[in-house]
Amino acid sequence: QIQEGDSAYERGLFHLERGRLAVTEEDTPQALRNLKAAKRYFEQDGRTLEHAWSQLWLSSAAYQSGDMDTARAELQDVLEFPDQEHFIQTILPQVQQTKIWLSSMQEDPVIGATLSDFMEQVAKRESRLPATRRSLRRIVSVVPMSAPRLSILALGRAQVKINGETIAPSDWKTQSVRDLFFYFLTASQAMSKEQIGLVFWPDIDPAKLKMRFKNNLYRLRRALGPEVIVFEDDRYAFNHGLDYDYDVETFDAHLAQAKVSSDSQEQIDHYQAAIDLMRGSYLSDVHMTWVWPERERLNQVYISVLVKLSRLYLNNMEPEKARKTCQRALEHDSCLEEAHRLLMKVYAMLEDRSAIARQYQICKKTLREELDLPPAEETEELYRQLIA
Repeated sequence: QIQEGDSAYERGLFHLERGRLAVTEEDTPQALRNLKAAKRYFEQDGRTLEHAWSQLWLSSAAYQSGDMDTARAELQDVLEFPDQEHFIQTILPQVQQTKIWLSSMQEDPVIGATLSDFMEQVAKRESRLPATRRSLRRIVSVVPMSAPRLSILALGRAQVKINGETIAPSDWKTQSVRDLFFYFLTASQAMSKEQIGLVFWPDIDPAKLKMRFKNNLYRLRRALGPEVIVFEDDRYAFNHGLDYDYDVETFDAHLAQAKVSSDSQEQIDHYQAAIDLMRGSYLSDVHMTWVWPERERLNQVYISVLVKLSRLYLNNMEPEKARKTCQRALEHDSCLEEAHRLLMKVYAMLEDRSAIARQYQICKKTLREELDLPPAEETEELYRQLIA
């Protein structure tokens, strides 16, 4: 059950979810009341992205009620949102859910042409990133919402849940069945069984490959359901049309939202939510080469986010949070000079000269032992400034 919170942001999310449900149930008067309230609360709290969500749904509700003036006005603001490329990525779930009304409004003589261009950009985004950013649950965790049928965790040890129940190793029968599922999930396009065989069973003959693949696919579908893998034109793919949640996609969605936000607290919220998803390296218990590129990408992005978040905390006068986040970055890369420099700035804010000196010495010693290099001139200059 949805519960209304105390802050303007929580109240906005509460009314947005109520309004969204009312639109889908064709309770237009209730939808208009809730969505106007959501818009007001988001505007009050300076939440530009969520404000745009409420306008998109409000436009749909107004269209549903026959109020085309309001429908046009609200939608026009959405269509004029700056940085459309990143905006479309973050608003994609809302567009997908309101598409039935947006498609009808493409015939409107006033905004139809602009809306059609927008929907064309959306279609291109969907084709490149199929079914990304799965619904509101990925971005509005403050408001309780129904859990996805399929919950997939890859940021750490591999784990899959169906309706909240973890799939046990015995359900997979073998680890290769589980790994095959994650391979389907991360593949950028549908694959033939021969392509899959080259990755999983490169040394067996074609006849045995056919039977091995058939058995593994049968076990996979038995564990997760027959609809989880689709077959079309002799190729297999994960069914992105399922009701699912995938922590890697959620991680990337938070980063995309932080990137388009101009509000430092909103950026902090999204970066913190992203790093909180990290339980370890990507698929840390999968020992196959196809995992390496995505594992490296996520490791590098994770470290970068920790540095950005540390800097935001420092600028926000929250030195203790900045310190902990910097330490977390250094746990992953002890030679990351930027994190060492940020820590020195943290200690300067805390007026702890001995800690500044200690951190500089740690940085210097680590670089010498690990890389046989001295600190960068930027690090040396910062140390001289802070210790003077």
